[in-house]
Amino acid sequence: MPMKGMQCDDRAWSKGKYRHYAYYRCQTRSFENKGASTPVAKIEQGFANIPRGMQPAKGLFDLAKAMLRDAWNMRLAMALNEKDALEKQLADVNRQLENMPDHIVEANSTSVVSAYETRLEKIERNKIGSERQNSEISPSKGADGGLY
Repeated sequence: MPMKGMQCDDRAWSKGKYRHYAYYRCQTRSFENKGASTPVAKIEQGFANIPRGMQPAKGLFDLAKAMLRDAWNMRLAMALNEKDALEKQLADVNRQLENMPDHIVEANSTSVVSAYETRLEKIERNKIGSERQNSEISPSKGADGGLY
């Protein structure tokens, strides 16, 4: 019952010639038609028409679109910054890998060579991890930020 909990919530039935009809009877003193009966179908149809008449303004859609575009651009900038940082880290790891074999050859002690080899393996693992992270970050910008 759409009127339940409102001022006019007294529902009654009247018998017509062929069937029964539901009515709301309003007993509120402040109501101008106190005691008047209104068909339930008429009130329910009025409630059904309310959402049809409610439509957001075009400016609201433009505002939401601008907010989404700004959020998209911020995420894109963050992804590009993260990608740049990972590329710098990868370049640093590559530089370390290029210098490491020279240090291993120059080392005289087997323990030093072993330490260099361990460090070389660690640097290679870091390189693989950085490459994987860098490949996972793929900021793509579609038409107008892909918002449409």
